[in-house]
Amino acid sequence: MFDTPLHKLGYKYFIIRKLSSNESSDIYIVQKSHSEFHTLILFNQGFEEKNFAKQIEIYSHLGENKNPYFFKYISNSKDELIVREKYIVLEFTGKDKLKNYILSGKFFSEKLAKIVVKKIIDGISEMHSMGIAHKKITVDNIFLDRFYYFKIAGFEFAEIVGEKNKEKLFKKDILGLGMILIQLLTGKPEIKVIKDKLKLAIKKKNFNIYWKIIENQGEYNFTKELKDLVNQMLSGQISDISKLLNHEWFDKVQNIDKKQYELYEQFMINELKKYEEGEN
Repeated sequence: MFDTPLHKLGYKYFIIRKLSSNESSDIYIVQKSHSEFHTLILFNQGFEEKNFAKQIEIYSHLGENKNPYFFKYISNSKDELIVREKYIVLEFTGKDKLKNYILSGKFFSEKLAKIVVKKIIDGISEMHSMGIAHKKITVDNIFLDRFYYFKIAGFEFAEIVGEKNKEKLFKKDILGLGMILIQLLTGKPEIKVIKDKLKLAIKKKNFNIYWKIIENQGEYNFTKELKDLVNQMLSGQISDISKLLNHEWFDKVQNIDKKQYELYEQFMINELKKYEEGEN
């Protein structure tokens, strides 16, 4: 199931496998000394103490009461009296990050992307209601658990917002989600060659150019409703993420009864399992 353990963290966690990495931290699957598995965020040695304290505050706040959109908070190195390392211990989810579902260049149908993005919106909406802006919403920071809930991680740049700055910061999260939606629909988690051109098109709000660049990368046939939604997300027209669900693109997964929505969820789970098994 896992790679061979590499080394020990603190006095009781053995590293099993690295899940993700950025300039501030690495996320690992670890095994506790009595055979429990956890997710552990190990921060760089140079990560400032005040920022580490903020991370503990954010993760413990979001991860309480078994909130399905975030990792359940377990512990941290300060509480465990470890001075040589800075880490936060979270639940083990049993799945991987969203990026690995599109790494092969295969892309999601609009129906599947619609369900996935709706669920991520629910998580971001919950986070915003708790007064936290993520600022780095990417496919690397969205994880799945064994029940196919989408959990948000990677809060190294997050801020606890006030009234003055929340609109600006919340728009960053919506922009990040817009980029995720395009990545799901193109099967390209990173389009390195044209990244600068895309950024320039977004900055100038020249979305005709933006869509031409995207569509030149493959045989895509995006609906008018999808393009309109993404344009609004990338241009900063919307600062309340829950209002995204009022857009007509979400009609088929938003305004339906519980039984029909459960069928959509099961469709999503079946499709994601195919990606795990390499069938898609």
